[in-house]
Amino acid sequence: MKSNIFAVFGSVFAGLFVFIISTYNLQDFNSEDIGLGINTQSKSGYRDSRLISSNVMEDVNEIVDNFRYYKNNNKYHTALLLGASQLHAINALQESDLLAVEVANSRAFENSDSLVYFQLSKPNANFHDVLGMYLAFTLENNEHPDYLVLPFVYDDLRETGMQNDVIKHLPNNIQEILPFESEGTNQIISLANLENNAVSIGTDDPVKDITMSNSPQDAVEKYIIRSLEGFSKSYEKRGNLQSWIEFQMKYYFRKTKIGIKRIYLASTNKHYMPIEHIQDKISHWNIKAFISLLKITNFNGVKVFVYRQPHRPDKPEYFMHNRKEYDRYFAYISELCIENCQVIGDFELLVPSEYYGLNIDGFPDPFHFQGIGHKLLGEKIHTSLKAQIQLSSINRHVVSR
Repeated sequence: MKSNIFAVFGSVFAGLFVFIISTYNLQDFNSEDIGLGINTQSKSGYRDSRLISSNVMEDVNEIVDNFRYYKNNNKYHTALLLGASQLHAINALQESDLLAVEVANSRAFENSDSLVYFQLSKPNANFHDVLGMYLAFTLENNEHPDYLVLPFVYDDLRETGMQNDVIKHLPNNIQEILPFESEGTNQIISLANLENNAVSIGTDDPVKDITMSNSPQDAVEKYIIRSLEGFSKSYEKRGNLQSWIEFQMKYYFRKTKIGIKRIYLASTNKHYMPIEHIQDKISHWNIKAFISLLKITNFNGVKVFVYRQPHRPDKPEYFMHNRKEYDRYFAYISELCIENCQVIGDFELLVPSEYYGLNIDGFPDPFHFQGIGHKLLGEKIHTSLKAQIQLSSINRHVVSR
């Protein structure tokens, strides 16, 4: 009997020991970076040692504090970039590399332009994530940038739901402080009410039962979890271990799938596996969030600028997307911008193909590039935005006369 008890306790302590060691070794593990591609990493951005860019929503308050510093104390104009991982990921990262938003700030400083750039971004951010990031940045803090800069990202229009950490940073009273209702904001509120569950549009996927929300049991469970996280760093970082295990399991399945994919590509003389058509109901669902964003920024007096993001240049037959759909969608976005935003440029061919990396499967990555690519993009963003601002100023002056 005693031997059984010792065996049980021995197994428990052995498992606990493995858990502690594993989570300790994985405390800096970032599951989002794995999906970025081979040798591609996330990076935060700074100006004057102040945080101005992050892909972690927990940093939004610090960025807003620095936003206030430049806007109120130094009377700078402010521009906010919102988008997906191309904004915060660098392939073959070097110590001297800067993000595009940092390069834009450097050029503004060198030219004595009273303009400071800030940035929030999330991997695979769809328009609901972008709208959510804007609301998290502006509503609760009652701060609005002078300019909002958005890269047009076609691929991420296939993404449904909202990312959990974006939902977590929406104001608790979002429904009360929104300036008005719209289809896009109502969708945001519905997603937030589902308590951090990504919802698949047009499917029968179950969502979390929220009937226990705010119940005594729910409060006790949250208190226990917070206490354990405060007491044990290993428990706080348990998600890293779970993500690492899931990735390792998926990796072996992916290897078989990739082998089949390579055989197919070799037999058809193609560079990429063509991406499937984005369902109309999903893209229309995302566009509603974009339209709501334009309405809110217009209400707040924020000028919105859109550009077509860089995409790996390649032969037409190797293009990752359906070229007709890709171009048609950008034309549609441009039409939506006629009244409430401006297109500042088509940067699709801005970055030469040799500066792009490889994706997680070892194929050419169409989205993430090296530091030189960020240099080119940052310079282009600043010169294009500056030109539009100067043009608007001239037009206002002519009208006033």
